[in-house]
Amino acid sequence: MKLTDYIEKIAISAIKIAIYVIAITYIFSIPMIHSLLYSINLEPQSFMTYLIIIAVLSALTSLLENNILGTIISIAIDIAFIIYLIIITSAGIYKTTYQGFIIEARYPTLLFIMILPLLTSAIGNVWKIIHKSTTKPIKTYEKIP
Repeated sequence: MKLTDYIEKIAISAIKIAIYVIAITYIFSIPMIHSLLYSINLEPQSFMTYLIIIAVLSALTSLLENNILGTIISIAIDIAFIIYLIIITSAGIYKTTYQGFIIEARYPTLLFIMILPLLTSAIGNVWKIIHKSTTKPIKTYEKIP
């Protein structure tokens, strides 16, 4: 690849990161979002941090596509999403109190179904890294008399 291609990819990734961070910051400046997150027992700052981490990793993945480092970052995105889903769903347990009664809903199977595509993507990317490292092309040279 040429140097201009690398500069173009870096510029596009920087623009993506800037747009993601500005959008996330704008969304979290809305007071209704904070009250909504507090109502489901989520700290807005930690939620915003997860979103920014995922956005930055997504932009880096596009920068490093067709590279082992890009695949590793893709695995990190999948793991970050899995952690995010587990935290936001309180590990598949929802508990609330209504008129003196405690209502509890357990949905670990549904949570597993939500996590399964991310898990298969992470496993597929690990497989891709292993496969790339074991199938390096062999160059042969012939000596011309």
